[in-house]
Amino acid sequence: MTGAVAFVLGSEARREVLARLADCDDSGRGIVAACDASESAVYDALGRLEDRGYVEETSEGAWRLTGAGRLVADTVERCERLDCVIGGDAEYWAAHDPTGLPAEFRRTIDRLECCEVVRSPDTDPYRAARRVERAIESATTVAIVAPIYSDRHAEALLETDAERRRLIMTPGMVDRLLEDEPAGPDTELGDLQIRVQPASISMTVTDGSLLFSLPTPDGSFDATSEVVAEGDAAIEWGRRLFEHYWERGTPVGQWIADEHPEALASENVHAPDVPDEVAGERSPEQE
Repeated sequence: MTGAVAFVLGSEARREVLARLADCDDSGRGIVAACDASESAVYDALGRLEDRGYVEETSEGAWRLTGAGRLVADTVERCERLDCVIGGDAEYWAAHDPTGLPAEFRRTIDRLECCEVVRSPDTDPYRAARRVERAIESATTVAIVAPIYSDRHAEALLETDAERRRLIMTPGMVDRLLEDEPAGPDTELGDLQIRVQPASISMTVTDGSLLFSLPTPDGSFDATSEVVAEGDAAIEWGRRLFEHYWERGTPVGQWIADEHPEALASENVHAPDVPDEVAGERSPEQE
């Protein structure tokens, strides 16, 4: 399949013809009219694609994709979307490590087409953080993966009027919080649901946007930049990624009881009494 994709991407005319036929069957004249390539280039592309078995001419004189052509067209489309993702800010993607993402999500990161990278310059060190805060404050539903603790994000999450709030904390983050506040949280958590699960990324996904940050190659968390996407495909990608972590997570009270029973032995220490989902209940994001 790599050779097939390279063959198509090696010619703008072949790319155009394949994209046109991915939308609908068409006559030769119709394809020529729909493409920027010259008439001779279009017919040459049709001939070469037919030789490869990617397109065929029907008895009515229309051209259409074969099964193989459909697979190639879908893969080429994903490649083009990935070009948009990486090409939008090549410096960011070169300086961050996506290997911590589950493989199925790393392979579909092209769904973030039309994303932007928000950076925090020295003159405005909280620009990226404010973008996350605004997304949380305006959300109807909000789901967060937090590898480190942020006062700003925690405050926004606790104060939002979102109908549903969920938080995934990493084991290291819970450990540090217990060290700093051994008596447990002193803030009213309300209906905030919390689970504990290892994760290398920071992510906030709401009904209107996806914001996330990848670690740097040495594994350090980058709090100075956020990848922001607001398209439906990107938000759905983010929701599925959150559910991937959520389904594997442990309710925070149970996790503390399992990992820090000595803490609960103290009469002054308690696990957070945080409501969790009923087993098997579907989340609004899954409906």
